[in-house]
Amino acid sequence: AVVLMSVAVLWNRAKWLAVSFVFNGAITLALPIATVFAQDWRLPSGDLVLERYVGRSDISQKIADVAQAEGLDTVVTDNRGFLADMFHTLRGSDLTIRAVPVDGFAPHHYALKLPLEPGEGPVLYIDKGDDPPNCVRSAQPRQVALWRPEEGQYVGDITAWRVDRSCWTP
Repeated sequence: AVVLMSVAVLWNRAKWLAVSFVFNGAITLALPIATVFAQDWRLPSGDLVLERYVGRSDISQKIADVAQAEGLDTVVTDNRGFLADMFHTLRGSDLTIRAVPVDGFAPHHYALKLPLEPGEGPVLYIDKGDDPPNCVRSAQPRQVALWRPEEGQYVGDITAWRVDRSCWTP
């Protein structure tokens, strides 16, 4: 609706219409270029310009590799960012991706629509930091991987735990 309104307003103002086309064309060309050079564009401080988007798929792929090495087919986390990227990056894989079930109001879409189902059997729990999952029952989680991405939004320790899915079942 805004595009139609803008064209209607700018229609009789040829100079401003041309400026808007040049501006929008530049943005349209810059976005694909930004994806190609995302790891190279840095601020004077040395931080990545597109820090928020860099490294996410690498983390998801590492999670898939750890799950495969452990022989697990379900990955669980309460980190919305990890969930979102895993659903995107790992679509088409054999992994089942689930959110830690919560009591009460779901903090995000994945906790609402895709919580881990109750049952038995091991799952791979992923979290930032090195604290084990908060289990309702004593499920004896076992740390199976710890790594640290060097740049991107998630800089710091990421830990993978092998834990029984009954961990979150009261």
